[in-house]
Amino acid sequence: MFKKSHFKYISLALTIIFLIICGFLLSSGLKDDLPVTKLDKGTVNHLNEGWSAEYDGKYVEVLTLPAKVRFQGNEAVLSNVLPEALGGNSSLAFRNNYCAIEVRIGDALVYEYARSEQPDFGSMYGNILCIVPLSPTYAGEDISIHFYNPYPYVDDGGASFIVSEIYLDSPVNIASSILLKNFGTLLFNAVMYFLSFVFLCVYLYRLVRGRTGERSIYFYISAFLFLSSTWVLTDSALLQFCTESTLLYGCILSFCSFMVMVVPILSIAKYLCPRGKRVFSGSQAVVLAYAILSLLLYIGGIFDLTQTLFPFHVLFGVIALVIEYFFIKEYRSHKNPLIVHALISNSILIVVLLISLVAFYLGLSEDISRYYRYGIMALALSLLVIVVKKILISEEMRSRMDVYRELAYLDVMTGLKNRNAFIKEMELLQESLGDYQRVTVISIDINDLKVINDVQGHVVGDEVIIATAGVIRKVFRDLNMVYRVGGDEFMIVVLDRSEDICSYRSALAKGIQEVSLQRSLDISLAVGCCHCEIGAGENPSLEQMFNMADLDMYKNKAEAKDMGEGVKYWG
Repeated sequence: MFKKSHFKYISLALTIIFLIICGFLLSSGLKDDLPVTKLDKGTVNHLNEGWSAEYDGKYVEVLTLPAKVRFQGNEAVLSNVLPEALGGNSSLAFRNNYCAIEVRIGDALVYEYARSEQPDFGSMYGNILCIVPLSPTYAGEDISIHFYNPYPYVDDGGASFIVSEIYLDSPVNIASSILLKNFGTLLFNAVMYFLSFVFLCVYLYRLVRGRTGERSIYFYISAFLFLSSTWVLTDSALLQFCTESTLLYGCILSFCSFMVMVVPILSIAKYLCPRGKRVFSGSQAVVLAYAILSLLLYIGGIFDLTQTLFPFHVLFGVIALVIEYFFIKEYRSHKNPLIVHALISNSILIVVLLISLVAFYLGLSEDISRYYRYGIMALALSLLVIVVKKILISEEMRSRMDVYRELAYLDVMTGLKNRNAFIKEMELLQESLGDYQRVTVISIDINDLKVINDVQGHVVGDEVIIATAGVIRKVFRDLNMVYRVGGDEFMIVVLDRSEDICSYRSALAKGIQEVSLQRSLDISLAVGCCHCEIGAGENPSLEQMFNMADLDMYKNKAEAKDMGEGVKYWG
């Protein structure tokens, strides 16, 4: 049995192998001697009526495009008659549906795609828009489009495919129509690439700042958005505006990005639902292994990438259902308040996945990524909601922790630092005491606080403590080391100050007298001090200084008692 950590290393190794193979394919140049299919950038006319399909020479069926056409043997033929008038810059444009193409006008061959030239690997020709220039002399001539099945040995001459609409206009008008038709794809890619960049920046920021806690989720989201956007772009006709290497980027990159985008989805699922981490990690390994095997079979000429799609679609569907299962379990446990968003978005993804597969295999739509885009957008929006809520929850927890941390070193009654803070900070001060020239320790005790509590009650005693703390805070307002170390005991540490200790005693006495008059209560304090000049030699012991300050304070308390000073009570 694999341990949980093993899946991480297996997935890492498979990812490296996958990247090496992708790098080999993309750096090979993938000799593409097929006709140039790059589009220029401009309402467009069509030639969708009057087509007839010849099936094995036995019968002819009149079609209106888009329509389903069936191979007989290795070939499917569409025939029509060109209009009586053709402009001087007219072209015929249509998708090749991964087939090799010949276009004949009369008996003359005027266009071919992937007939005389073959790609380096396999027999996969891509799904591109073929553009056939037409001369005005072709007006009124018979035209036939021959689709050659790249996999006759697999389909045994019985395969069907969808012929989409056929354009008949100038290349500029055709290109403009393609751009307008793919406006949704353009918008989708712009938004997704932007969000991917934003999440990547957040990840890098947290990486540089050393915040290790939850930074990985930003990278996973960025990778998912980037890969899904890349797949949508390379699967559309927009790619032909960008490059002539439509086979390399339109098929290889499209296939790789489509398969691998499942990996960050599983990483996000692991983050949201840790109880399924082992299953999700295993699923990542399976996906990467299948992608690598598919590429190797393609390079070896055994199977083309399109032939490996159906098993992967099944695998994708199973993974989506597994994620849904664990999300439902997580939701029922009521332990994760964010899982409901992921559950809803994954449910939407499953629905659009099913719709897309039906549309893809039945040929119901030319834009096969449209439904996926809806699902990916839903998932992306849910991830945004999850991340924002997670940030808000994290900030709230961080604020609470700061409060708890502060309370751990704060005396709630007086607002001064407590004994825990005193012990911790004095340990640190002892280590750095050599950085200072002089240190003064002042110990303060409230006289007869026990008598006040016994006679007047603890409420009055608490008022005395609070009032005393107020006076101490006022006197030592510019100092940071003021502590309440016991019920009626306070300790102050003064560093590198030239004030005479008597000035502190005088200020305390004046402040206590003012409070006593306001409250009709005389409060008496015992104050002890210890002062030390720090030389170049060994640092003094703070503990000894605290003991000496306490001794001085008790001496002051005894003197006050001998003089009959104490607390006078209300009425």
